[in-house]
Amino acid sequence: MSIKDFELFHGVVLTRLVRSDKPLTLRMIETHDDSWGVYKINDEVELFIKHSTSPRKLSRGKGGWSWVFHFSLEHIKLLKEIQTSRPVYIALVCGRKEIKRRRMEICFLEPDDFAKVIDLSKPEAQSVTIRYEVGKKNFRAFLNREEIALSSLNAIDRWQVPGN
Repeated sequence: MSIKDFELFHGVVLTRLVRSDKPLTLRMIETHDDSWGVYKINDEVELFIKHSTSPRKLSRGKGGWSWVFHFSLEHIKLLKEIQTSRPVYIALVCGRKEIKRRRMEICFLEPDDFAKVIDLSKPEAQSVTIRYEVGKKNFRAFLNREEIALSSLNAIDRWQVPGN
């Protein structure tokens, strides 16, 4: 059986989490359309992983790339439901179809950062644009033409996973 895109791109995030020397329990909770998945970590938090493989090149400044992530009504309802029982962290994999060409990143969002870009109280589909700019140390989100500073490029590597 061939490797699915979501297995490849989610594997990048999961590898970053399990390579520490601290014990970690991980269980896939749900996946549906091969672009997202929810994982329970240490029975303490949920990790929602979504990937995009369609970057757009930035023409201003020193250059860079942007990725659009769509959250369907189904995603919004699921995230809202999960957060009632435990914190939800988000990993947005900023990928490419040709994985060996050019830079790819993980935009890791803690619950407060995610609340800045997606409003779970709105029962409607939403999108956010994540931007990586050459030379910058943080991701930026663009929502309704407003720029929002987000996590640093390597935030997932510094995440102190709850329950460890």
